[in-house]
Amino acid sequence: MTATFTPAITGISRSSTKRLKWGTYLCAGGSTGGDIDVGARQVEFIMLAIKASSVVATGSSVDETLPAAVKPTIVTPSNQGGYWLALSKP
Repeated sequence: MTATFTPAITGISRSSTKRLKWGTYLCAGGSTGGDIDVGARQVEFIMLAIKASSVVATGSSVDETLPAAVKPTIVTPSNQGGYWLALSKP
């Protein structure tokens, strides 16, 4: 099985000065993270929440210094999925 990281945007809210986007991510085949393309010039904040049916010993983390003009890279335990929320400039 090939290691895959699949992020998806599931919602967007806009104001004149900020953009809020949220979505899901899924790691499979031994994947331990990847880039989330929020479609913004600069990501100011990103929050991650793990999807699990019980307490998880290790969580996901953002592997960037924010604010950043990049696709934020997240690091997760193997095969973990969850939700993300990002605040950016439009």
